[in-house]
Amino acid sequence: KKRAVVDEAPIEEKEKEKENLTLNEKYPADPAVPGSKTYPLRTISTENVLGRIKEGGPPASWPFSIVDARQRVEFDADHIAGALNVPAEHIDDKLPSMIPDKGREIIFYCNGATCTKSQKAARAAVALGYAKSYVYEGGMPVWREGKHPIEGNPLPKVDVVKVTPQALHEALKAKAVTLVDIRPRDEYLYFRVTGAF
Repeated sequence: KKRAVVDEAPIEEKEKEKENLTLNEKYPADPAVPGSKTYPLRTISTENVLGRIKEGGPPASWPFSIVDARQRVEFDADHIAGALNVPAEHIDDKLPSMIPDKGREIIFYCNGATCTKSQKAARAAVALGYAKSYVYEGGMPVWREGKHPIEGNPLPKVDVVKVTPQALHEALKAKAVTLVDIRPRDEYLYFRVTGAF
């Protein structure tokens, strides 16, 4: 009996300690990893984002914010339930009015590991003074795959004609097509297909 009481006490204490933790302490962001593509930013796992959402109550009461760094059309189609939309290229002019508290934790996400919008957004936020800016690298692909809460109005499916690079090259040479680059302006200025608008 004595042994059982001794064994149970630490478990009860640990449970009480857990109860006293904030959501941000219970479900923390990972430390920054030197040499990683996100360094010096901190990342946060799907499990910890989900834990915060599940225990945080309605989005208005969250002690953190989730920001979708994609374009408005992508956000409107689907986004993490409760997320705000601030495209990466508009962080400087829109984030301060949407989230005035620079001490608040902000989790940025975009279209997954190959998308850089969340990293750009988080770096811009840090430069503005939002030191607790994190990146959810899994983004929408991992969130969708896990069937976690999503809001939005999916775009209708359309059949799109695919063009090979060779066929596009020939069409551009013949001036038979107009090529429109739909990426953010900074990416367009960095590199683009010759002749694209």
